Amino acid sequence: MKRLFLVLAAVALFSVASFAAPVCGGAATVFTLGATGCSIGNLTFDNFSIANVSGNAPTPPSATNVQVLIAYVPGLITVTASPTLASYWQLVGNTQFAFDLNYRITDGAANIKSYQAFLGTVGGSTPDVDLLKDLIGGGSSGVSAARDSGTTGSLQVISPARSTINVWDNMQVASAGTNGSSSVATFRNEFMVPEPVTMALFGSGLLALGLVRRFRRS
Repeated sequence: MKRLFLVLAAVALFSVASFAAPVCGGAATVFTLGATGCSIGNLTFDNFSIANVSGNAPTPPSATNVQVLIAYVPGLITVTASPTLASYWQLVGNTQFAFDLNYRITDGAANIKSYQAFLGTVGGSTPDVDLLKDLIGGGSSGVSAARDSGTTGSLQVISPARSTINVWDNMQVASAGTNGSSSVATFRNEFMVPEPVTMALFGSGLLALGLVRRFRRS
């Protein structure tokens, strides 16, 4: 029983020592735009905002109806954007919208070496437009993910390494014709992080275990 208590206490301390609150967990953290953001180890994701909204969609994208999900597994961080209601990104007739999602990665951002951009499930009639364009780091390395392909097809290297990374995602959805339709479920950025980030989290866990043992001895 005492051993179980120590394990649970170590897990709790690991959570406190490894992450700044709020946490982008190994499970997922979902928040609407304008929230503080969250951290993974020494990586902080914040300054989420919507800009340059255009089009005639019944419910245009805004900070209140676009949500962000951030998930972490060893070696990979995923930032996924989606509407709070799926129907907001499901268009019919001569309807379209476009908007920018901007956010920032700071502190340990130099640990991010590459990224990939994806469109989630897309659908609709032809012709239609479902397009995602990305610009990472404020440089000139833009990359597009066209409809139906789902992915950029190759990793984009972030070079040189930056302590602050600014991310710009431009999302465009358009339906053409009276009977036309177009839809996108989500879009996401995937950031590849090397083992040092994972090791940093592991090191924090060891620190937590050490603190538990010290507490028990005292």
